Formats: sequence, structure tokens, C-alpha cells
Amino acid sequence: MAFVRFHMGEYYTNRDIVDTLHCDERAFLRSAKDRGIVAICLNTAENPDVPAEIWVGDGPGRARLASALLSECRHQTHKAVPLFVKDTAGEVAGANPWRYLGAFRAIGEERGTAALATRQRATEPVVRVLYLARVRD
Repeated sequence: MAFVRFHMGEYYTNRDIVDTLHCDERAFLRSAKDRGIVAICLNTAENPDVPAEIWVGDGPGRARLASALLSECRHQTHKAVPLFVKDTAGEVAGANPWRYLGAFRAIGEERGTAALATRQRATEPVVRVLYLARVRD
């Protein structure tokens, strides 16, 4: 297992993220035993307003993960989660598709229909928007 210190704008493999943060491999909000949400991994096709917003779909477990991140950030004043994006438009190909954008925290959410009306995607309905703020690089 290799420890990787994440650097702003650099690209990493999924294995780098998993091994460094000891988290699950597939979720958009990745958790680690007894540490809660430890990474945000989003693709730009489903989250075009990243890093300011996370568009939460109605897929299995997504609402639970979104609620967990928001709750952790509200109750842990120093909570900061590394955020990675995968550019699905094909700009970056190869073994290192995840670009590090810094550490963020959830600062609010929107569930109302007015906010969601302008945020639609083909893969699944958007049921919640989480708002993020950068804490550090």
C-alpha cells in the first residue's frame, strides 16, 4: 500500500485514493470505517457545477451518503474532505483519471423543486444539491 500526498491539480488513480484514505472504491462519497466520509469523487458529466455543488441522484444509498457528509460537516467544525473529479469528456485518458481539487466541506443543501428544476441529467433524477466550500488546497 502506497501513501500518496495529494497535490492540487495533479491526477491520481482510484487505487491511490483507496490506499491512501482506506476507503471504499466505488461510491461518489467514499467512507472509511469509524471516520465517516473521507473522499468526494465526482465525474463532470453528472456534476457540471463541481466543485461548488454535488448533484445527488436518487440511486441506492446516495441520500444516506449525502446526509452523512452534511451532518459530519455540521458537527465537526474542522472536517475537510479531499475532492477529486473525473473528466468524462475524454480530456484525460489513461491510468490516472482523478484530478485533485483540494479539501472541501458541505455547507448546505437544497431539496426544493425550484432549485432542482434547472439541474437535470440523463442518468437519474437529481433529488438534492449539496453546496461545498473549499477549506484548503
